[in-house]
Amino acid sequence: MGRQQGSLLIEIMISMAIGIFLMTGALQVLLTTKQNFLARETLTSVETNGSLAMNLLASEIRMAGYRGCAAANRDALIGTSSLNGYYSAASLDVNIGIRGWEYNNTDINSTLNPENWVQTSSFNSGNWLTGGVDTAQAATAGKSTSGSDFTIARESDVLRLWSVEPYVMDIQSANDTSLTANPATMTNFPDSSDSNPERLLIVYDCETTVLVKATRFNHSSGTVTLSDTIPSVTSLLSTMNSPQAMMLRMVQYSLEIPSYTNRPSLYRRELKVDGDFKQKVEVLPGVINMQVLYGENLYGSTNANAYLRANEVSDWKKVVSVRLWILTESANDMVIPASSPVVYYGNTYTINDRRIRREFMMTVTLRNRALGDWS
Repeated sequence: MGRQQGSLLIEIMISMAIGIFLMTGALQVLLTTKQNFLARETLTSVETNGSLAMNLLASEIRMAGYRGCAAANRDALIGTSSLNGYYSAASLDVNIGIRGWEYNNTDINSTLNPENWVQTSSFNSGNWLTGGVDTAQAATAGKSTSGSDFTIARESDVLRLWSVEPYVMDIQSANDTSLTANPATMTNFPDSSDSNPERLLIVYDCETTVLVKATRFNHSSGTVTLSDTIPSVTSLLSTMNSPQAMMLRMVQYSLEIPSYTNRPSLYRRELKVDGDFKQKVEVLPGVINMQVLYGENLYGSTNANAYLRANEVSDWKKVVSVRLWILTESANDMVIPASSPVVYYGNTYTINDRRIRREFMMTVTLRNRALGDWS
């Protein structure tokens, strides 16, 4: 009989050890590849969110203060008794176009505290400061609207913009109580199906701009009913040369914390005709901080001579550009093997939660403020 041959126990153990070693190595490669893929995917998401936020804010900022072809340095005339000067507690002033609030002690040379970014404070508190040419514009004036309040993420600034909806209505005639428009140009304006048709309208030609309050739009007849109209202003409406009208829009951007997480998101609020805000809208999650400086032309030129915090601005009408910083972060922590430092708003921060973060910075010129003599 031939001798039976087989593997010794030691050979089996060595083979198993080699197999386990190879499997461990393959598993490690698989896990590393997966982690790198998730990190790259997360980084793409963080950068995409940052780009979307900056593009959105930039497009709104550029249009701040836009009033058609009227000269940039010519104030709009307030055409209704209910809109004399500042509008309600929302401090509506279409002649400003832009206004901001600076969180206290968040200068570009200050070191921010990332732990505060996930905490909130009342917007009506003294934490947010603003500037202006008089006491009605300075301090904390204008933050509350019709007595309402909301909470903002700490150490982040607030930006408020006045512009117009991108729809133009041709006006054919005007009197104390109504405008007569070309019905074909009223398509995107409210109609009889709108339960709340009240709008603030900017009526303009290239010489004059008037702000009026419309309460009803009749698309069949082309009639726009006005409310609380001042006769001295409506007489100007009747003398305008081929006037047009657009709907005024006031929006506010701030960082607030939604109910489903403890991390901030970028929120947008729009002002209603009664001076209060509509329902807030979460625009973009993952925006952890926002800082704004305002370029003010101090010497009557069309260029910014200094970039100032909101509480340092001397006259909001003279703000011609905005310098904006935002910091975005990944939705999940523990994404990368170790926390890495991030440069933001002039300082370096290391936050030990292994999230991916990116700084975005942009300077935006206000299109309607960069033209004209502001001396």
